Amino acid sequence: MNFSIFIKIFAAIFLALQIISIFFPSHINWGFHFLAFQNDIFKIVYLLCAFSLFSDSIREKIIKILNNIIKKIKSINFKALTFLSVIFLFTIISVIIPVKTHLLGDGALLLRELSNIWMMDEIPPAFNHQFFVAIIINWVREFISIKSLEDAVLFYRYYDYVALIILISLVFYFLKNYKFKSVEKFLIGMIILCSAGVQLFIGYVENYVFLYVSITAFIITGWLSLENKINIIIPVIIFFIAIGFHISSISFTPAMMFLIYQNIKGKKNLIGITIGSLALLVIIIILFFREKFAFALNQAILESRWSLLPLSSTDNYFSYTMFSIFHIIDWLNANLLLAPFGLVISIAIIFTIGKTFNKRDSVFIFLILASVFGLLFTFVTHFALGMARDWDFMASFFVPVIYLTIYLILKVNQMYSLSNILTLVTGMIFLHTSSWLLVNADEQKAIKRISLLSDERLLGKIPQLSYCETLGSYYYWKNDYIKAREYFERYIDIESTNPRILGNLAAIYTKLNDNENTFKILQKAADANSPNPGVYINLGVEYSKRGDTSNALKYYLKAIEMDSTRAKAYANLGNLFLRQKKYELAKENYFKALKFGLNDPIIYRELGYASYYLKEYTNAIKFFDHYLKFKPNDENAKFMKENLILFLEYSKEGKN
Repeated sequence: MNFSIFIKIFAAIFLALQIISIFFPSHINWGFHFLAFQNDIFKIVYLLCAFSLFSDSIREKIIKILNNIIKKIKSINFKALTFLSVIFLFTIISVIIPVKTHLLGDGALLLRELSNIWMMDEIPPAFNHQFFVAIIINWVREFISIKSLEDAVLFYRYYDYVALIILISLVFYFLKNYKFKSVEKFLIGMIILCSAGVQLFIGYVENYVFLYVSITAFIITGWLSLENKINIIIPVIIFFIAIGFHISSISFTPAMMFLIYQNIKGKKNLIGITIGSLALLVIIIILFFREKFAFALNQAILESRWSLLPLSSTDNYFSYTMFSIFHIIDWLNANLLLAPFGLVISIAIIFTIGKTFNKRDSVFIFLILASVFGLLFTFVTHFALGMARDWDFMASFFVPVIYLTIYLILKVNQMYSLSNILTLVTGMIFLHTSSWLLVNADEQKAIKRISLLSDERLLGKIPQLSYCETLGSYYYWKNDYIKAREYFERYIDIESTNPRILGNLAAIYTKLNDNENTFKILQKAADANSPNPGVYINLGVEYSKRGDTSNALKYYLKAIEMDSTRAKAYANLGNLFLRQKKYELAKENYFKALKFGLNDPIIYRELGYASYYLKEYTNAIKFFDHYLKFKPNDENAKFMKENLILFLEYSKEGKN
């Protein structure tokens, strides 16, 4: 079958899948269902553009337009114009359509952690396998203050943007090394920069942008080193840098070893030097970062039993077994999102015209090794949040497939002009990624989409819990307590003993004035030994409402035992003692509540009553007076104050 026909057939199938997903968006088609969340005008324009790309004459017109634009740019005597134009274009995109919600990964957790993070001797959990990221963030914190979620979001915007500039620079450097038509160079650059992984660089909150950049750099420099355009030491160093950005980059070791083999074969005197140099480099890295490296390695070993998908039983933890149909569906969705034409173009070229180029070419073997082991990693690894939400981590491991596609296109281009068919591929990738970016740039669309990603056949126990907590927390922040309750109750249905979630659910019931469920869930949280003192304070309040003062006292004291600065606990103790007519104890606890920062006017009112019953009338007047500055319409307090003043005046007159 002709290569071009093969690509057209796949493009038609890919478009058909997107059209079907408009009517039936679900978790099963998460890698290409983005059109379903767009408005009707966008859908119509999208489909018109997509269908037009199947016309040879329209593609020829597009090529002519691109050629004219490129000629005009070249006529301007400024070599860096194209590079700066691409930087400017992506800058505009980053400003106009940044990610508006961070539910697609661990964004919300990272923002909370970063705004309070303090890294000295240990790496926080989110950075367990990414010790270079931890080091970078620690350095940054020495120069800028990250004290709020807004500061953390801004930090990630700049972090992503710096990585984007490096990525674009790498792509331009790579394309500069090959001579082919300007329009084809443009189309190839579009294939690279318009893949879905570009979302990482547009305001996305995650730690994987430099992992993506370092693996891209490793593939590009490895390719160029095999063509003797750069020194082998550069890709080797970059390979270790990639491991620093995530220890899973070790997956590309076979490709790195092949690079070294190709550079030393037939040079016996270099073998010992190379092995010794590599060993020395590894030793230096391990010694320099020994604590962080050892911690990350230990974590990887400890977690290894949960890192690989099982072959048979899921043990109620995994989403599916390795070769189950639902894993295949999930993995194919990842392919269709991150490199939709990558595998198809590669397979099409290899099987249709593979005999026309040398399959023993070292660059081809290097890219095949990197692609196979990158894809193998994504296939055998268990993504705890489910592939639909771990696409960001997987994106970097699809990079070699993109460059394998470029390599094969270059080989074919030596025999045939591919401008026409490349226009179809580039156009489809551009449209697909644009739809993806626009969904993520709209909070409501993104939430609507993520709400569909709940198919239990694709989510094991842990992913389901993460899913429920993520959406529950989101709706709580949005003050939509009905929806928040729905997701936290789903969490409790799966795992009923998590004290943190029980405490969160109790807070939601309180917001909804559901006193009975508040009481029940707080009891469960206490029975589960919640580490949150607030749970015991609230449970004490519930017991107090029910007249059970002994249990109320018990839980207030437990909260204070856990955190001796809990002002609310002291205030509630004061209320309890006041009702029990233990006025001295009430006054003592009210003062402690004030000491630890609870400036509630009602405390001054209650201090007024406690002082009154203790016959400390002057103090009572002061407390009532202070209270009435905030609550001037409280007639009872006014009455108490005025009568106490009169009483003291009569007392003075009587003495006189």
